[in-house]
Amino acid sequence: MAFTDATMSTRAGTGYPETVRARTAILPRYRVELSNDIDRLARVWPDAEASNDSTVFQTWSVFRAWARHIAPENGADWFVALVTDQDSRAPRMLLPLLRRRAGNITVIEAADLGVADFNGPVLDTDFTPNQTEMAAIWRNLQSQLPPADLIRLSKLPATIGTHPNPLLLLPGVNPMTLSNYKARLSVGGNRWTPDCLPPAVHADLETRRRKLTKRGELRLRTAATHDEASSFFATMVEQRAARCLATARDNILDCPHTRAFYLELIDPADPAAIGCIQALTLDGEIIATGYGLILNGAFHMIFPTFKAERWRNYSPGLQLFAASMAWAAERGLSEYDFTIGDEQFKTDLGAEQYPLYEYLTALTARGKPHVYDDKIRRFVRTHPRLHAVVKRLRKPPSHPIALRGSR
Repeated sequence: MAFTDATMSTRAGTGYPETVRARTAILPRYRVELSNDIDRLARVWPDAEASNDSTVFQTWSVFRAWARHIAPENGADWFVALVTDQDSRAPRMLLPLLRRRAGNITVIEAADLGVADFNGPVLDTDFTPNQTEMAAIWRNLQSQLPPADLIRLSKLPATIGTHPNPLLLLPGVNPMTLSNYKARLSVGGNRWTPDCLPPAVHADLETRRRKLTKRGELRLRTAATHDEASSFFATMVEQRAARCLATARDNILDCPHTRAFYLELIDPADPAAIGCIQALTLDGEIIATGYGLILNGAFHMIFPTFKAERWRNYSPGLQLFAASMAWAAERGLSEYDFTIGDEQFKTDLGAEQYPLYEYLTALTARGKPHVYDDKIRRFVRTHPRLHAVVKRLRKPPSHPIALRGSR
């Protein structure tokens, strides 16, 4: 699907329009437009991003790599909703979206497909619509959407940077069971160090660290060259594959297009590159790795891995986290974001829980059963006894629009 000035045709076998006419709606204060013109976005997005707020997963560099590697591999058609000022035409909000088939329905989602831990708009810092204004913007946006049965926007944070997320003003938004965990790297005005950990956690980590240092030199290394980055990345892929095989989990890094996406974000020679890869080494042997993204004073850990065989008893993964957190604090970063997932080690390392939300609405009769199903699921989850009974009576069904993105 391309939002360009051309006549509509249908791509064989998919039911997706090959091209459609550009669509624009005008509100009293704002102009709403859908576009998938990558050249135009390359002109608009970086400038908007420089003075606006977004999550690290909606930066231009991440979106550009996503559109190049992830969307084509998944057969998804992407487009971006642009909300601009009616008078100045300055961008106020950019929202990357996609359309894909999910079972027997067509779904519009955030531009994610498994590689974004948070979804949301790029926001102008002065863009603070009230509920009425946001409802009008959303109605006009929906009127321009290509045919679909359902809109599902998952993993929405409550804030984008320091500003409230305007998508949470929409009706049909509910909290998810999935949460975000992040730790402050400035404690009482002091820089974070491992001493800031709970006493029992710190004592255990320190004991294991001392045992490791008796076996060799323990170092955290951050890739400073392309060769180092490639070496660390290859080891990360290897360690993750071994871990996923041992735990019978799907491995997102099995896909070469996904690996290419993450590699594109790392460039040690470019100070503006947001990708960062680290390795915890013992006498040069890599015993753990961490792939992260850095934006707005926060380090976002995406892939932590460790060598399980002979190092498991030394907690190499936790040693990596403690060293990486200290590294981030030394560089003046204010937060260490463990992203999504409710693993116990995150709270052990001082992380706090932040809720994530989901917007779900049906556009056709075929989409309504999925909305009803979601309401039933949420009702059951809020009644523990009923939830326990349902879990005993049936296995979780495969859901055609199940959330994609758990690494």
